[in-house]
Amino acid sequence: MALGYGVDETLTRRELVIGLDLNLGAFRVEQPDLHLLLQTADLFHFPAPAVKFTEGEEPEYSVFYTH
Repeated sequence: MALGYGVDETLTRRELVIGLDLNLGAFRVEQPDLHLLLQTADLFHFPAPAVKFTEGEEPEYSVFYTH
């Protein structure tokens, strides 16, 4: 699970996003090259299902949330 909190840039209101996040660092691998690849890929957040709660609006559900 991932949790994000921020402010809408255009309309000073708070936003909360709850979604899934891949943790590639949890995989244990013996090969140094593959370990480096997983660590590097873990720096990026791939689109995943999420729910965004914005102050004063209905929740927004997204299958592939990208910020």
